[in-house]
Amino acid sequence: MKISAHPLVVAAALGLLGPAALTEDDRMDELAGTWSVDDPDAPAPAELDPALDLGPTLEVIPVEDRVLIDIPSQGSLSWSRDGEVAAFQELMLNGAHITRSLAVEGDALRLRTVVERGGERHAHERLYSRVV
Repeated sequence: MKISAHPLVVAAALGLLGPAALTEDDRMDELAGTWSVDDPDAPAPAELDPALDLGPTLEVIPVEDRVLIDIPSQGSLSWSRDGEVAAFQELMLNGAHITRSLAVEGDALRLRTVVERGGERHAHERLYSRVV
């Protein structure tokens, strides 16, 4: 089997470059950049269900029709693009159906997470601000 990939993607995958090297022009993409929770003292939703939270900071890296979400505590996650200002992820994890969406709203990034497990549905929203 032969796989074709851009050399920068291969270099980033091998750890030779940081994921930020994959973006050509961060200023052209509203999602791109490092984001931090607006209220770090707010109770973490992970106390309810760990699948609800992505942590206090995350880096959004656009790569064509996808975005990589680099989270220090979890590694990199691949999400589908929904235009220039939104992305989403849908997955099954440990018997739970998890739907996440990110959307830029003015100067904020809104994370919406819905976890359905065992007939129960939990939803949570968290706001992030861009780190400059």
